[in-house]
Amino acid sequence: MNEDILDDGVVHLGGDENIQALDPTTATTIIETAKWGKYYLILAAIGLVLQPIMQYFNMRKIQADLEGVNSEYLLGVQLGSQIFTYMLIIALFGYPIYRFYEFTTKTPGAIEDQNHAGFVQGILGLKSTFKYLGILTFVIIGLYVMLIVIGLAAALIIGVNQ
Repeated sequence: MNEDILDDGVVHLGGDENIQALDPTTATTIIETAKWGKYYLILAAIGLVLQPIMQYFNMRKIQADLEGVNSEYLLGVQLGSQIFTYMLIIALFGYPIYRFYEFTTKTPGAIEDQNHAGFVQGILGLKSTFKYLGILTFVIIGLYVMLIVIGLAAALIIGVNQ
């Protein structure tokens, strides 16, 4: 890496593509961002692991509350809904977590090894993460707006019929 650092401290990544050099501040900022990203990934992994454990204890609590009641059907419905919810969480957040993982692992190594292709791949992972989360945010806001409109319409219909 030292032979490709100019007198002004610019780190050259090699390759013919658009971005061939990073100044030292940018390089250290990207590396530090990736290190903080690893912390976020650890928290996300802990959350994904704790979710089914909490759901299990929640199901056991409900099962204890329904002791003596023929509740096999209710427990089956609850178990099915919890499995569906957990799979939905994995489906919605698995992709951005994976792409963010690519950023946190590939980008710092690519800067240190002056690997332009690895650097671009890592940055594209970061871009994909934020693009996905932005689209997901708009979809969720749209669902909230739709539920508010449906709720207001239902309230008006119920109020008119009384």
